[in-house]
Amino acid sequence: MNFIPYAVVSGILFSGSLLSGQIAAQAAPATSSQSVSFYQLRHKSIKQARRFCDAATVELKKHDYLAGLKLLQRALSIDSDYWVAQNNMGFAFLHLHRLQDARKAFQRAIEIDPMNPVGYANLSVAALGGNDFSLAETSASQSLRLDPEMPEARALLGLALAGQGKWTPKVRKLLEETRSIKTSEALLEKWPPGGAPGPVVIVGTSDFF
Repeated sequence: MNFIPYAVVSGILFSGSLLSGQIAAQAAPATSSQSVSFYQLRHKSIKQARRFCDAATVELKKHDYLAGLKLLQRALSIDSDYWVAQNNMGFAFLHLHRLQDARKAFQRAIEIDPMNPVGYANLSVAALGGNDFSLAETSASQSLRLDPEMPEARALLGLALAGQGKWTPKVRKLLEETRSIKTSEALLEKWPPGGAPGPVVIVGTSDFF
């Protein structure tokens, strides 16, 4: 049994027009390849909903996830198709360790904008938080289909495959390419001699990215 000392509880938070933290991306919600989805072209968030969402981002950055969640719920009560608010609500649920609620929030984000890779990556994060490696794999794979250069999705796919005992050269390559992400580094440190298979369990409470 290979225990990874980081719970997957962070995810990707959109902050205004930029991604926060260690996410290397350009204008939100475009992908790193700067593709624009149909949702982005047709949807303009209602001004009042955006104000609540922006206020929620301030609270989330201060790690007040409950206050942020309440503001995001208000934003979504005004504009139920506001992708940024929906995504960030899932982020808040992750940090409150409400993984089922996080999954539902990210699944709704995917319904709102199925061409945005971030929703799938965050769903993969929520799945990994519950050691649901099959869902984590399919979600990370879909994220990579939409944005093949997304490092977070590559790391998530590597971890999901390793969690199923698939200690293959492909998995090692994915993790080597993303070892700046601390969960990738932790998994590489536990790589079994000869690539022998073994399950992975996510433990602890540190951020993933």
